[in-house]
Formats: sequence, C-alpha cells, structure tokens
Amino acid sequence: MDYGASVLTARATGIAARSQQSPFLHSRHWYRARIVRLLVEHDRRAIADLARDAGLSIDQCEVIVVLLECDGLVRRDGATVRLA
Repeated sequence: MDYGASVLTARATGIAARSQQSPFLHSRHWYRARIVRLLVEHDRRAIADLARDAGLSIDQCEVIVVLLECDGLVRRDGATVRLA
C-alpha cells in the first residue's frame, strides 16, 4: 500500500481516483468506536447513559448496540450493555 500511495499516484499514472472515502467523524463507525471506548472505560453501561455520553438519541444508540451484538463485540445484561 505504501508503494501505491507514493509511486502510483494519479499524476504518475494518469488515472484519476474514482471515489473518495467518506468522512469518518460522526459516522456510524465513529459512534461504534465511541460506544466501545465508553464500555472499555466503564465496564457496564445502561443504554441511556451510552446514548447520552456518545451524543446519540436512545434509538440511534440501540441500533448501534444491536450491530455490535451481531458482531459479537457486546452483550446485553438486562438494561445494561457490556463488552463480550
């Protein structure tokens, strides 16, 4: 990848980039990382606390927690969430 980034540039090859990576800040991936970081710091957290501290609505936080559960990264214990 370093070779491609430094040598095979658009200027050198004449091939323009087809797409650009979307911004990471405030993306779903950014919030997923924020929630995992909060769980690392505090072990167990209620959904409402995670949502507040991550800057999300409770519904948005629920969606991200479900995705993290599907990925096997978190578990729910009643009303709380913890790392798996």
